[in-house]
Amino acid sequence: MRKVRKVFKSFISLRPLRFVFANFAMKKVFFRTPFKILFCAICVLFVKCKEEKKVNRSFYYWKSVFQLADNEKVLLKRLNIEKLYVKFFDVAWSNKNHQAIPVAYIQFKDSIPANIKIIPVIYITNESLVQTPDTELKKLAANIQTLLDHLAAAKEIKFNEIQFDCDWTDGTRVKYFDLLKKIRALEKKEVLLSATIRLHQIKYFSKTGVPPVDRGMLMFYNMGKLKNANTENSIFDVNTASGYVAQIKDYPLKLDAALPIFTWGVHVRNNNVIGLIDNVCNSSMDSIPALRKFKENHYSADTAFFYHGNYFMKDDQVRIEEISPDGSLKAAKLLSSHLKNVNFTVTLFHFDKSNISRYAQQDFENIYSAFY
Repeated sequence: MRKVRKVFKSFISLRPLRFVFANFAMKKVFFRTPFKILFCAICVLFVKCKEEKKVNRSFYYWKSVFQLADNEKVLLKRLNIEKLYVKFFDVAWSNKNHQAIPVAYIQFKDSIPANIKIIPVIYITNESLVQTPDTELKKLAANIQTLLDHLAAAKEIKFNEIQFDCDWTDGTRVKYFDLLKKIRALEKKEVLLSATIRLHQIKYFSKTGVPPVDRGMLMFYNMGKLKNANTENSIFDVNTASGYVAQIKDYPLKLDAALPIFTWGVHVRNNNVIGLIDNVCNSSMDSIPALRKFKENHYSADTAFFYHGNYFMKDDQVRIEEISPDGSLKAAKLLSSHLKNVNFTVTLFHFDKSNISRYAQQDFENIYSAFY
């Protein structure tokens, strides 16, 4: 940068150059092609170096009821949060109706904070795509669009982006991409479509395909082998993540970034993962008399019991996977230098009292600031 400025300064301060502009005959010489190209190239390079990153701060809101406590509103304001990616509903297959239907609608029980944009997110299950015939995709697109507009209009939400979340497979890729194209045809041109992108879909995009949308949201988490008994943390692992970041710059879509701040418990029975328990940490497990901690982040049930709707049999185990503020910051620093666009969004998953209670305001500042 200093060299560019030095060259530029030297170039425009050359005494012969001032003479050139003062002399009409010599001005013709300057504006001959080679000189003009050199001058323009240096100007463009100088402006490019001056271009600064624009990082839009955001959170995911992944609950079925939208309601913010006073301290949560204060935190959003202090952090200068510009967007909330709010899950509006899921699209799941209904055996009863024999079709894919929207479920788990969002309920707004609170007003939207001033100066915060709401980005609707729609989660689509792979089963709904497998079961839906090609001939019904147009109808499904229309149903999604109608419900989305209805939910947004009820709270006078004007959105400029819709995000779709689907971990598509080889078997559902064609239908999913076709569904996105049909939704694109129904939506206003000024509304962007974005889609969540997993790390394996970044690294192997020539095989997995690139969704027909305007932007991608790189989900920089859930990268480990959840069902492997030897896995310590499937949410984020530096070594695993490092094996993917080099390919990010080659991805055809402009990318935003999603980072984890959540925690969960992996419920294991007879060495098989049978479920996930959201928003639990070591302190949650330590408070359960029926659980015994047998090593760091691992618990075993001494007797059968129920916990948050989950039935534990004797000898069932729980593996706690937690992302600390330091872990989230490591993820941010690792990813920050690999995003090629200068205007992008960094969003944290997800905005919930149990998650944000484990982070100080400065922790969030550090994570967002890692991308500047």
